[in-house]
Amino acid sequence: MPARSDRGGSSPTGWGVPLDAIYDIVEQGIAVLDVDGTIISANEITAQLLGFPDLETLLRAPGSELGEQWSFLDES
Repeated sequence: MPARSDRGGSSPTGWGVPLDAIYDIVEQGIAVLDVDGTIISANEITAQLLGFPDLETLLRAPGSELGEQWSFLDES
C-alpha cells in the first residue's frame, strides 16, 4: 500500500472520496499543489519519482525547488 501524507489532514476530491483512499489504490505518483506550487498532499511514489529520499522531505520542499520537475494541470 503506497504511503501518503497531507498537510492538514485528508482532502476531499470533490467526488466524495478522500485522497487517502485514492493514494491507497493508485500506483502512479499523485500530488496536490497549492497556488504557489507548494505540495500540500502527495503519495510516496511521487517522492520516489522526483528523487526525494522520502515523502516527508518532499512535503517540506518549497515549490521553487520543484518547478522544473512538474507538468502542471490546471483544472479550474
